[in-house]
This record gives sequence, structure tokens and C-alpha cells, in this order.
Amino acid sequence: MSAPPHSVLIVLTTTFPYDQGEEHFEEELPFLCSAFEQVSVIPLGKGREQTRNVPTNCTVVPCFLEMLPWRWSSIFKPLPLRLLLTEFLQLLRSKNFSFLLQRMRIAVGTLGRAMQVLEKLSELKAAFPNSPVRIYYSYWFDHKALSLALLRKRDKTALCVSRAHAYDIYVERHRYHYLPFQKFKFSTLDAVYFISEYGKNYCLNRYGLTDDGKYVVARLGSPELKPDAKQSPEYAGHGRKRRLISVGKNATIKRNDLALEALARVSLQDVEYWCLGDLPSERPKLKKIVDQLSSERPDISLNFLGWLPRAQFIQLLRTEPFDLMLHLSATEGIPVSVMECLAAGIPVIATNVGGMPELIRDGENGFLLAPNPSPAEVARCIEKFFMLSNEQQQAMRQKAVAHWQSYFQAEDNHRRFAQALLALATKVMPSKVK
Repeated sequence: MSAPPHSVLIVLTTTFPYDQGEEHFEEELPFLCSAFEQVSVIPLGKGREQTRNVPTNCTVVPCFLEMLPWRWSSIFKPLPLRLLLTEFLQLLRSKNFSFLLQRMRIAVGTLGRAMQVLEKLSELKAAFPNSPVRIYYSYWFDHKALSLALLRKRDKTALCVSRAHAYDIYVERHRYHYLPFQKFKFSTLDAVYFISEYGKNYCLNRYGLTDDGKYVVARLGSPELKPDAKQSPEYAGHGRKRRLISVGKNATIKRNDLALEALARVSLQDVEYWCLGDLPSERPKLKKIVDQLSSERPDISLNFLGWLPRAQFIQLLRTEPFDLMLHLSATEGIPVSVMECLAAGIPVIATNVGGMPELIRDGENGFLLAPNPSPAEVARCIEKFFMLSNEQQQAMRQKAVAHWQSYFQAEDNHRRFAQALLALATKVMPSKVK
């Protein structure tokens, strides 16, 4: 589907293309620019310098509103005030008065930020190309998506959509278990694109939404890694240590300490464990476990690399052989790091939480454990994998790559998403898209 004349996509990001972050949008952008004649990216967070280039038909309009205070007067208008009162009534009707004031404060701040964005969009409207086909797209389902829902209420001709990831939809990940105005955003936006089936079902059930076609799964993905000979299945387990890897920085959620406690119980020799994210020097509990493991199991090599930029992590997967990934999160969305390991042909042992069953087919490209396994259960699962024959391990690695290819190939997913946005414009405004 080629870009129709005068088609415009306006994207709200947090920092891209400034500083670091939103690397997945960076991969998605070229496909959006191929689908639309003109793309405008508006970074709203804090930014110091532009670190990424954009396609020639993409314009960057830096606003950095989150560096500025929002105005109280912006919410004392009919639409936002009515929305805020409705939200407060819902909080009171829930009869859950724990942290009520804190939740009200979050609602006010979120609405204030959304009105700040909405006012800026109104100011910038003249700067955007005058087009009959114009889509507003928020990369995150946060106050930026709320600003687009408010825009949709104000302007019935505006076409407004958002992605929905994990932190922006799972209330359990937030201190007061609260995300304001979620149902309003879901019901008002023209489409919401979830990165996982689990996220979609979570929101449908939590907010009593009807699956009427506007709630769509549009997965992210990882690039094709094309690992060298050292990463090939034939190399696995031959003439080197058994090598495991974990990726994740939040010790409470990612539970790298559980991986270490499991390694202390495995009966295998010559094991090498790489951990990307947490450093023992930053986590006293983790350091204690590391010191004890190093003392009791000197045959296990530990390699803590800290947090690596995504490009360096992908290069690591391309050049270093790993037998197995451990991903033992207490809660999860659908982590791209697991997609990247699957693309590299690395089977995964993971807890059955969040969207992990979409990534891991138990016994095929890895193993799924109970949400809260004991160290002994994790250890037995590690041993189970290494008890497989070389042929069985190779088959599991090949199925890992095949599953990535079918569901999480970044280029395919980004292309489908861009075409879905254009198709939505065609459906909503058929007379204006030639």
C-alpha cells in the first residue's frame, strides 16, 4: 500500500529522536515514513541533543513540555473539569479509600499534562501540512494518549490512536495501583494497538470493554541477528562451558537473585552465567548471594556486565554463544530481550507470567515455570535442558528461531503496523484517500 498524496502522521514520543530510549520506535519510523507522505515527530519529554537521524520526509518538532510546569487554569474548562469529576466519582464509588488523596493527585497531574499537550497541538496545527488524511499517534498510552482522546472529543474529524505497552496499562506496576482515565482513553480513541494478546485481554477484562475491532494486537519485534558460526546450533555445548544469560535491571521484578540461587543448586559443572542489568555493587542482597555462590561454587563463572545499550546487546548475541536464557520475572509484559534471544536461537526458561506464553511454547523453544518457582525448581529445569541430547537441544534452538520468525520479526511487524494505520485512515475517510 503506497502513501496517498497529502497523508500526514503526527507522532507523540517521550524523547525520540533526542538522547536515548524508544529504540523500538526508531526501528518502526522508516516503515511509517514509507506509508505516509509526511510524518511529524513531537518529543515531549526532556531532551538535550538529537542523537538519531530521521527519514527525509520526517520533521521533528521538539516541544519538551515535560520540562515546563502545566497551568492549573487549563483544567478548569468544561471538558477536562467534567472528566476529572467523573474520575473522582469513580474513585469514591470503588469504596477503596487506600491512597485516595494520592490517586486524586495523580489524576489531576495527568490531566494537567494532557491539557498542556492538547494546547500545544492546537498551536502547532497550522505548522502541519493541510491534509485531508491526518492521523495523530501516541507511542505511549499515558498522558499523551489522554491528550489525543481529548482532541478526539474536541474535533470529531481528528483520527487519534495509541500504542499500549506494559507499564502504561498494568496498574499493579504502579505504587498506588492506579492509572487514571484509562477507560475514557480506550472508549474515545479510534484504535488502540497492544503489543501483546495478554495486554489486550487484561484491559478488555479490567475495564469491561467490547472487542469491537478497535483494540488490535500489533506486536513489536527484534531484527534478524544472523549469528556467526559460534552462535550456530552445531556449536552449542561443544568444547566450552555451559553458558546462560539473564537480562533485566529491576532486581525486585526480574529476580536475578533467584537465578543465582538456582545455579547454586545445579549438579552441573563448568557453568558460566552472564547477567546484563543489575550489578552486585548496586544491590546489597544480590552481592551477598554472589559472594556466597563464588565461595561455594568456584566452578561457576559469573560475568556481570551492567546495563548495555540495545545495539551492544544485539552485537553480543551475534558474536557470543549462549545455550540458555533465564527470564524469571515476577511480572512481565512481553519483553523484547526474550524476542532477541529467540532470534539468536537461544531457548528460554521463563516464568509463566504476563505475555510470556506468547513467546515461549513449553517444551518446544524453552520451558515455562510456575509464576513463583523455588530455586530448586529452576535448577531442575536447567538440568532438564542440559540432559537433552545435542540433537534435541539443536531442535529447540531451531524452534526458537522459527517462532521468532513467525511472530516477532521486527520488519514484518512494523510494516504491518504502518499499513494498519493507513488502512484505518482509508476506512474512516475513504473519500479522501485516493
